[in-house]
Amino acid sequence: MILFRIFRYPPSAADGWGVGEHTDYGLLTLLEQDDVGGLQVRTPAGWVNAAPIAGALVCNIGDMLDRLTGGSYRSTPHRVRGPAGTARLSFPFFFDPSWDAVVDRLPIVERPAAGAAADRWDHANLHGYHGTYGEYLVGKVAKVFPELAAGPGV
Repeated sequence: MILFRIFRYPPSAADGWGVGEHTDYGLLTLLEQDDVGGLQVRTPAGWVNAAPIAGALVCNIGDMLDRLTGGSYRSTPHRVRGPAGTARLSFPFFFDPSWDAVVDRLPIVERPAAGAAADRWDHANLHGYHGTYGEYLVGKVAKVFPELAAGPGV
């Protein structure tokens, strides 16, 4: 599944929040940023700014690539905190598995230890999940937008 989006973050209040901490759900995301900035990546030392570089793309590893590689490549926690009072544009290109794909680790990769979920920012167990990518995606989105999981009439 391939998805290209155009996001316009309106001018924010003093706190500068655009999008809270998350990882991308699929395999790989390529991102073109405008020159405003605001993208931050979580590292073991804390949050760092991913300052825009002219002509460069940001590459985020998603949860399904983490799963395929048994955690050898980890999905990247990130968030957006734009400068207050300034609109921001971002252009992500999401490369994800097909809706009905069952994503499991590559056969050459050992299954990660049972405690690997404790190391993730959200304590999710990517490697213990069983189901299709579509089911995984709906589950992740339902955590962010619970009214979608409840169905019509909510």
